[in-house]
Amino acid sequence: MWRSLIFEQYAMFAIVIGTFALQVFLGIEPPSRISAPLNVLLALLPVFLWLIWSYFPERRAPQPRSGLILIFLMTALFGQAVGRPLINDVFRVNEWPPLSSALTRIAGYTVTTGLVQVGICYLVIRAIVWPNLIRSRYDFIAYGAVAALGYTLVPNVEFATTGNPLAYVVALHTAAQVVTLTMAMIVVGYGVSAVTIDNVSALAQPVIFAVAAGVVGASIPLFGGFLNASFSAGGTSLPRYLFAILFIGAFMTGLIFVMHFLYRFSERQSAERRLGTPE
Repeated sequence: MWRSLIFEQYAMFAIVIGTFALQVFLGIEPPSRISAPLNVLLALLPVFLWLIWSYFPERRAPQPRSGLILIFLMTALFGQAVGRPLINDVFRVNEWPPLSSALTRIAGYTVTTGLVQVGICYLVIRAIVWPNLIRSRYDFIAYGAVAALGYTLVPNVEFATTGNPLAYVVALHTAAQVVTLTMAMIVVGYGVSAVTIDNVSALAQPVIFAVAAGVVGASIPLFGGFLNASFSAGGTSLPRYLFAILFIGAFMTGLIFVMHFLYRFSERQSAERRLGTPE
């Protein structure tokens, strides 16, 4: 599960770097007649990568996970019908003062955008596969990743088809949305598995949810800040999108490393308990 997930995340990141290098450093632009279809393909790229590296291999497994497509469709539906109206029309996050302090914006996005996105994905997973289709803690990774894909599908396509943005901007926006929510859902999966499999106190679950929402809440203002950053070295101005790309790469790598370690550590402890050996 980890191998396919890591490949998908870094494949997206490689596409971001590739399109950025082609357009910014080499000055290669796609013909105008294919720029719109190319943008849509870039917005759909995470779904294609998931189908190729996760879903189709899953179908060939002796006991494939059930409900993946249904979770994908339901999170896309509820994200569009419930999540986005809550965030945009009720909380009105797009109207918040842009000069608020970083901590204020992180806290605000955490208790609004973060909780809404994480909450909808979690509730869809719980309604469809809980508890009969959960066999191991790694199932939470699979279901959380596809829930994140479903939730971000429509916003990514809308971004790609609004105003004819540059290809590398679409690729960067898509990667940022998918990576952020995927990592947040992996955090949720870790907390849920700790309670259900490792018998950790149920009080830990709200804490983990807060951390997952914080992943989303922190990424939004930080990504925006790096997106608008500028830096000059030796009289040469570096492209501003470069900092956002580096931020997403570091953000993704750091969270993958931490969560991979925590999942493996928990699995090892669980195996030791089953064998009756002291921890």
